[in-house]
Amino acid sequence: MHRAWSLSTLLVFCLHYEALSQLSTPIAHGSQLASVDAVSKYRSRKADMDKDGDIQHEGPVPGATHCGRHRLDLAWMSEATSSVYATPLITDLHADGRRDIVVPSFVHYLEVMEGPNGGQAVGWPAFHASSVHASPLLYDIDFDGVRDIMLATYDGQLLFFKDTGEKMLEGFQISRLRVRKDWYVGLDPKDPFDHSHPDVGDGDGDGDGAGKTNGGPNGKALPQKGNAARTSPGSNATELRPKGSMEDRINKFVRQITEYRQKYGDLAADKLMEETRATNTGFYEAVMAAIKQQLLHQEGINVTTSPQSSSRRRLMQVSGADEAAAGTGGAATVEISGAGDAVTEEAASSFDVFEDTYQEQFASDDGFSFDSSTDDVEQEQQQDDDAGGAGFADEFSYQGDVDTAEAAADIGARALGGSLDDFLNRLEYDEFGDLEVTAELRESEAALHEHGVDPRAADPDELLVDNYSHLYLGDYHGDGSRGRRGWSDEDFTQSAHPDAMGGYVYVDPHIMTTPAIADIDGDGHDELVVAVSYFYDREYYDDPNHAKDLKGIDLSKYVASGVAVFDLRTRTEKWVQHLDLSTDTATYKAYAYSSPTLVDIDKDGLLEVVVGTSMGFLYVLDAKGAPVAGWPIQMGEIQAQPLVADINNDGELEIFIADMRGNLAAFNVKGEEVWERHVRSAVSQGAVAGDIDGDGQLEVVLGTASGYIYALAGSTGVDIPNWPYRARGRVQAAPTITQLVEGTGMQVVVPAFDGFLYVIDGLQGCADVADVGETSYAAVLVDDIDGDGMLELLSTTMNGNVYAFETGAPYHPLKTWTSQVMGPNGQVARFDFTGIFATPSSRRARDVAGERLQVQFEVVDKRVAFKDDGTLLPGGRGPYNVTVVLKGVGVREMAAGDAPVVGVADSFPGPGRYSLDIPCPKTQASAVVRLEMVDSSGLSYTDEFPLSFHMHFHRLLKWAIALPLGLMLAVLLAATGPKHSHAA
Repeated sequence: MHRAWSLSTLLVFCLHYEALSQLSTPIAHGSQLASVDAVSKYRSRKADMDKDGDIQHEGPVPGATHCGRHRLDLAWMSEATSSVYATPLITDLHADGRRDIVVPSFVHYLEVMEGPNGGQAVGWPAFHASSVHASPLLYDIDFDGVRDIMLATYDGQLLFFKDTGEKMLEGFQISRLRVRKDWYVGLDPKDPFDHSHPDVGDGDGDGDGAGKTNGGPNGKALPQKGNAARTSPGSNATELRPKGSMEDRINKFVRQITEYRQKYGDLAADKLMEETRATNTGFYEAVMAAIKQQLLHQEGINVTTSPQSSSRRRLMQVSGADEAAAGTGGAATVEISGAGDAVTEEAASSFDVFEDTYQEQFASDDGFSFDSSTDDVEQEQQQDDDAGGAGFADEFSYQGDVDTAEAAADIGARALGGSLDDFLNRLEYDEFGDLEVTAELRESEAALHEHGVDPRAADPDELLVDNYSHLYLGDYHGDGSRGRRGWSDEDFTQSAHPDAMGGYVYVDPHIMTTPAIADIDGDGHDELVVAVSYFYDREYYDDPNHAKDLKGIDLSKYVASGVAVFDLRTRTEKWVQHLDLSTDTATYKAYAYSSPTLVDIDKDGLLEVVVGTSMGFLYVLDAKGAPVAGWPIQMGEIQAQPLVADINNDGELEIFIADMRGNLAAFNVKGEEVWERHVRSAVSQGAVAGDIDGDGQLEVVLGTASGYIYALAGSTGVDIPNWPYRARGRVQAAPTITQLVEGTGMQVVVPAFDGFLYVIDGLQGCADVADVGETSYAAVLVDDIDGDGMLELLSTTMNGNVYAFETGAPYHPLKTWTSQVMGPNGQVARFDFTGIFATPSSRRARDVAGERLQVQFEVVDKRVAFKDDGTLLPGGRGPYNVTVVLKGVGVREMAAGDAPVVGVADSFPGPGRYSLDIPCPKTQASAVVRLEMVDSSGLSYTDEFPLSFHMHFHRLLKWAIALPLGLMLAVLLAATGPKHSHAA
């Protein structure tokens, strides 16, 4: 283990290229990292529990029959424009006392829904021209006092939107990474890092994993932040192909085109077959002969199912069968049939990801897969398809002459200047960019990879694009060019690549994880910290118009990761640290799927950046980007965000990390192991911590690809009583901890791939569930979104649905969980443990009329710490730096010049109740009062509530009631008037 650390540290100073500052550099001889593997317990282990058959598919939900403590009633359901992979954000966007839900739809749109009913907010959705793996963040980028919404896109852009939905001119574009063009020369071409134990999804050393990938978008398992077996977005698709016989290749393509026809209908499949014939006649005829041969054996069983309309409203339009299944709780079959009929087709394809990623590790059957359904129309269509290859099929025996087919196919491929594998790669353009539907959904290129325009392009005005509509295969013209599908005005266009002068190439940046914001270097300016993946998007460069810009560069040779830091005050790039570099054929690829955690681990007043990479390195960088002594540490592939907290009650922070091999480990700030264990199942999402059993100490909670949800004692890593809990489906979302039942203990809320939302009791280990019938990669959020004083759970799905569930639990500010990570490092449940909140009297909805506002708040810190001899240390982790500011108030409202004072800050020695006076706006305004507390370790805790100023609503209310009554009385008196009597 120490040897592994020393070798990892040695990598920091190797091949320090100009302007790169790499921490782990290309290895000239694979034996160097192979020797690390030989002594690394982390890399020698397997996630062997993730094979098919280990997850329960049928029967009652485990533990759900005897819990019955937690209320889950559907309050409302709304639809986003496309799938939702990244966790939304709950906030009071307009400071009007109504909660808003900021939803990062995967393709093209940022949406805002109203908390009380899920309706679309006025002015939204906002268009952008890319896809999204990251959650939105709030930051006032133009310093007008109103918080703006920041969104990081797949194509390396950091966009800002006003609360009205207007896209702002402010923003950033991540710079390309300069890499020496021939850096890989001399490396093992099969696997430059020659790891003897590949990661989960690579075969795990079973001998059949050479051609499989385990992460990243040509084989990326999941998008964002929640991915069981991601592969590289720019990966060489030929590595996904079996390297066996021609018969295997034909069999696989027949199976793929069958699934393609079932998903998208005959028209789309016929177009694909037409291109196959036009591109490589030999291979096309071999495929047709194989289909005919199979049909002869099947005697009337057709390959196709009912065609679907190619013009769907969005990526996940529900069919009649889907709706029927959803209404009958069809989610129970989700794990068997690739999502079955319980979810829509986009969601169903995600289960194919796991079928390929996990089942192929343990199965050898690669034969045909034909659907048994049939009708006359489909048979007639299939006969037409067969006729196209009949002449060749009469002369070609599929079983006997595969060599002839291979030769013919290779001739056709060579005529186009490529190999057969290159040809097969060009056939990958279903809605997710991958007919195979393996590895990562390729959601980095989903919906044919909707890109936006690079702000550094020649004409920046072209950034303004609207008139959105989703792609569908009916627009495909058969030439493999994404720009010709009728939607080129929505595609992101890379700026021109510099010539490879001086032997360097410039690799495109991509963001596939949520950034973090904090003042890391103490200069008074907030920094935006982004984990960046660098690679050439293969689908983008499949377009010849784009590919010519690279002038023959081998796309598969350049995969890298790094951290980019921007000064949000000056809007400039502060520093970029290059972390890893690999080829796309390596077992461990240099992608960055782990969000950065920002925390002061050495208590010097500056924040460190803690981040993991797919090459398995866990980095700790200082505020200037240099590696901290003792780091990095090398494990298996890391996709999860590091959890940083004092989990063992020693008064110091620990860094907890989980990898895709099922390793769980806690390290102290020096990089020394505190404890570790192996759970034999991949962990793709970050862990959270909380005192779920009420014993006063933290537990670490995480979900795995085998469906197990673990609650580990933070001090030792062992399971607490009644845990782990096992869901019936894989868990690819981060858990959420809150209290939904009064009393001791907390509840863990997590969605699973069986379509159920689980609420698991921390003490009893039993669960109550809601049958959503859809799968989710996003964490469940908790807040009072409708203002009724009770907590709601918010869950989003791959089908693009947003669900709000009533819980019956009373609202408390510390019970809420309004984003997946609250602030730069908020991954610990706060209720009755640690945090800050405004007292009920201060947060009471009212109109404030005065020059000063007194805000009363309570600092809570029940963390305990023990010496090595067991002696209890004094409580609290002070001093606590508290800031109270007004958000959503501009210069005009404050009437205080160009730099209005909108808040105050102070420091407090320990927990307790305190108050601060802040200046009020001078004019009519509404604002959010935001409290932020930072402890001695840089851990951040927040609370906020809305108020109005000088609106005098009570006076308006008085007249609104009195004036109508007075008018009515006057009308009645006038109508009746005095009555006069006349004497006779």
